[in-house]
Amino acid sequence: MNEHEPILVVGAGIGGLAAALALARVGRKVIVLERRETIGEPSYGVNLSRAGCLALDALGIDPRTNPDVCRPKHLAIYRRKDSVLLRKLTLIEPHICMGRHELMAHLQRAVEVHETIEIRCGHRVMSCAVASEEGVEVETEAGRLSGSGLVLASGIHGQSLHPDVSPTPQMPIACTVFRSRVLLDRGERAHLSLYLNAGGHAVVYTIEEGRAVNFVVYELDRGSSTATGETPDLLRAFPDTLIQRYDLDQASWRRWPLLVSPIGAWQASKGPVALLGDCAHGLYPFLAQGLMMALEDAVALGKHVSGETETGSLTEAFRAYESSRQERVAMVQRESKRQGDIYHVGSLVRPLRDLALRRLPETVFRRRLGKVLAPDLTGG
Repeated sequence: MNEHEPILVVGAGIGGLAAALALARVGRKVIVLERRETIGEPSYGVNLSRAGCLALDALGIDPRTNPDVCRPKHLAIYRRKDSVLLRKLTLIEPHICMGRHELMAHLQRAVEVHETIEIRCGHRVMSCAVASEEGVEVETEAGRLSGSGLVLASGIHGQSLHPDVSPTPQMPIACTVFRSRVLLDRGERAHLSLYLNAGGHAVVYTIEEGRAVNFVVYELDRGSSTATGETPDLLRAFPDTLIQRYDLDQASWRRWPLLVSPIGAWQASKGPVALLGDCAHGLYPFLAQGLMMALEDAVALGKHVSGETETGSLTEAFRAYESSRQERVAMVQRESKRQGDIYHVGSLVRPLRDLALRRLPETVFRRRLGKVLAPDLTGG
C-alpha cells in the first residue's frame, strides 16, 4: 500500500468529481484527469430522487440549500392523446430538480476545499496500465503519470482505456432521448410531469427556481429519424396546449442514442483499478437513476477505500467496492427496464395500464419503487 501516491480519476464530470471528493474525505490524494480544457455540465436539468440526495448528503453536499432548486411534491402522470390526468403520485422526499450545471457547481466548491484534490484539464488519457499490484501508469497527451490506483469515471466508453478491462457489450435500445431547456418570462411553481404516448414518453419539470423548464423526450423506434436541433416527432403528437405554452416548436433539442449494459453486468477490472457510473454499468434510463447510481458508487468507493488500512491493499478495497454495488445496481437496472415496459405497452394493453395507474393504492407504487428511490446507504 502506498498512500503517498495519488489515486488517479479519469473524468471530471459529476461522477468523477464525486469519486474524487469521496476519496479525499477518507484521506487520499487524488488527481482528476479531464480531456476538456474546462470542466462543467450542460444547463439541462437533473431530477434528483431521494437516492441522489442521500448520496450527496454522505459526501457532505446539500444542494437543497440552493435557492434555485425546485421541490416538486408530486409526479403527475398524463395520457397524451387527451391530456387526461391518470394519477398524481406523492414523491418520496427529499426530491429536488435543478440544473446539471448547478449540481456541478456544488461539487466543484466541495472539491476546492480539499487541498489533496488536483484537477488537470486538457489531459486526454490515451492509455492506462497496471504497473504492479499497488501501482498504475496513465499515458496522457501531456505526459505519463503514476499513481497508487485508478478510477475510470469517463462514461460508457471509458472501459476501452484500460487493456485489462474487457468491455461489457453495450446494447443499443430502440429508443432515443432528446433534451431541451426552455427559459420562461415568468416563473412557475415547481412541478414534475410524465406524459405517456404511443410512441414513447416525456418527462417535464421546472428548474432554476421555476424560471426554466426541462424536457426529456424518449422516442421509440425512430432512433435516427430526428437530427440534433429538430423538434422530436414524439413531441409534435403532444397536446397543442403544451407546445404553445412553451413555444416548443422553437426549442433547440439535443439528441442522445441510448446504450445499456446487460442486466446484472458489472464491468470489473484487475489490479488497483475501479470503474464507476456508466463506465461500469450503463442503465436503462426509465427511472432516471443513472446519475444516482454514479453518486452511490462514489460513496461506496470512499467507504471501502477508508477500510483499506485493515487489508493493506487498494486492489482488495476496489474489489470489495465492486462486490458491494453489484446487487443493487442489477436491481435498479431490472426495475428501470420494467418501468420502460410499463410506459411503452402496446395498444391492446394500454387501457389496462391506465386503469391500474388510476385504481391501485399508492402503497403499491411506493413498495415497489421505494427500494430504488429510497435506499439505505449505511450498509454494504
